[in-house]
Amino acid sequence: MQNFIKSLVFILSIASVVHADSNKWSTSISYVGMAMDYKEYSNSGVLLDSENSSFQGIEGSQLGVMYQLNDSEMFSTYFESNLMSLSGNSDYVGSILGSGNSYGSYLSKTVNKIVDIELKVKQSMRINNNFSLLYGLGVGYRLWERELTTTFIEDYEWYSVRVLGGFKYVFNRNFSIGSELEYQYGFNEVLSATGFSGEFELGSADIWKLSIPIVYSYNEKVDFIASMIFSEQTIGRSNVINGYYEPDSTAKNQYIQLGLNFKY
Repeated sequence: MQNFIKSLVFILSIASVVHADSNKWSTSISYVGMAMDYKEYSNSGVLLDSENSSFQGIEGSQLGVMYQLNDSEMFSTYFESNLMSLSGNSDYVGSILGSGNSYGSYLSKTVNKIVDIELKVKQSMRINNNFSLLYGLGVGYRLWERELTTTFIEDYEWYSVRVLGGFKYVFNRNFSIGSELEYQYGFNEVLSATGFSGEFELGSADIWKLSIPIVYSYNEKVDFIASMIFSEQTIGRSNVINGYYEPDSTAKNQYIQLGLNFKY
């Protein structure tokens, strides 16, 4: 959590500098709903447990700041920062840790809290009046707090380097659609769990994310934004502590994002 606070202070500091420096900036606020599909597997590939939720099960918001670094006839460059915070319940299917029982022997509700912070530099290259290519590079931080019971909580935490590419098609002065494919390479991946004095070092934490944003420009100052996001996450098996380890896992999550963008 200390890392999250440091990252949050940093993103707010960047936003304040941008605000003071120029009027080529915008802020956004969005509702976010997340449908979770998470699974853990044994070394032999047997399903151990799963978490599932609907879009209404895990909800929250995303706040963003974007600053236009330059704008020429062919290229536009932007600095973008986003803070996403979600919470809600998912349906757990698995077994009690250490019981030796099989998958499905234990059902419960898991309380989830997710925080994702990102800082990116993105560039748009205009091909013609309607079509532009997008590419960018950034860094991020992700925290997933997984409260399996009131006495057992797991915190997954990592940083990442994020690379993206995509396109934007402008139909007219009011309406555009785009697509962005992003790869997030995780590092410093750790898991802390109740009852364990040390942190589990995760083998990997990588995410592929496909975003499809639709933008309607209400006027020169306000945009309506709707996005559908598909992500696939893999977490590698951890080291062993006191005979326990975090197994391999996958997550095929989906997000709905609805919001407003204010330009200044």
